[in-house]
Amino acid sequence: MSMWSPRIDTNARVKYIGIVDAIEADIKNRLLKPGDRLPAQRLIADALSVDLTTVTRAINEAARRGLVETQRGNGCFIAQTTFSHYNSSQLIEGKPLDLSMNNPPIPSGLNLEKKISEAISELSQSGISASHHLCYQETAGHPDDREAGQQWLSSKLTGLNSDQLLISSGAHSALFCL
Repeated sequence: MSMWSPRIDTNARVKYIGIVDAIEADIKNRLLKPGDRLPAQRLIADALSVDLTTVTRAINEAARRGLVETQRGNGCFIAQTTFSHYNSSQLIEGKPLDLSMNNPPIPSGLNLEKKISEAISELSQSGISASHHLCYQETAGHPDDREAGQQWLSSKLTGLNSDQLLISSGAHSALFCL
């Protein structure tokens, strides 16, 4: 893992944008790859002879653009999703797969806000209160789901009733509930 050499893109109209543009250019040129750690903000400020707030603004702008991810206490890293911006699997070559977050790429050409609005509209017309879908579900699972589970398991476990079942969204959820 290489350490980024701080620089300011000379074409930028302001210094903090120049820092962001330099980071972005280095990602495009494969000098920085997802997971690479950037130097501490104070070190960047010292290397570029700029104020710390300039570097902080640059890192915030880079995060807004999806170029970096900051982890409080651990530093700033090139975002794992940067390869989707530039459509290159080479950007992640040799990097460990980070499964700590589920961040699927946003499909291009999809008006997500419109799709969400349409889906909410359809739900409200279904006769079921839209707020029902926004509430927490019962911890042990909906009674209808537990009843279906009881029927499915009845051939394997005799004397089982739905009150003895727990519906969960995965092993960790089940263990937490138990």
